[in-house]
Amino acid sequence: MIKMNKKGMTVIEVLISFVLIMIILIALFSIVMNYREKANKEELREEYISFKAMVTKDIQNDILKKELLEVTPVEPASTCAPDVIQCVNLKFKDGTDKNLFVYNKQTVDAVRNKYIQYGDQKYKIRDDIPEDSEIPSGRTALDYQSVNVYVGRLFEKTVVDNHTIYGIHISLTYLEFGEDFGIHIVAMTDN
Repeated sequence: MIKMNKKGMTVIEVLISFVLIMIILIALFSIVMNYREKANKEELREEYISFKAMVTKDIQNDILKKELLEVTPVEPASTCAPDVIQCVNLKFKDGTDKNLFVYNKQTVDAVRNKYIQYGDQKYKIRDDIPEDSEIPSGRTALDYQSVNVYVGRLFEKTVVDNHTIYGIHISLTYLEFGEDFGIHIVAMTDN
């Protein structure tokens, strides 16, 4: 007959087993959270790429289908909308025209409402800023503003021989990515 050890596991052995299991669980939790954060960043990056593609496509479709006649700055820019610093007007050969501008006021309410407007279409830049009730005390929505909008080069015009080259540039840079998700269009017309 085989003699069995009736001693069982000691308290120390149980405690060591528990500690080892907890270390493994904490390591797995950390890995899962890192992957989740990376996935969220990549999803946000894809949203900005889609935003850029959508706005650029709408403007380029008009330039190609309606045939661009000329691009002119609108003076004063505030005639396009209040608090607009720069606005350009795109005129087409079919007699239509559309204004292009960015609403980029740096106030708490405006951060939630930044948009690019082309004609009657508004393209909202940010949808991921938390509501006031979700923001920790001592912070504002401005603390979550991580997209820089630069329209310093919104309109460029160069004449070469009997052609006019227009450049439209709206830079949107997301601080975490360091990439420009903006609208950059170059079009040429005959004089």
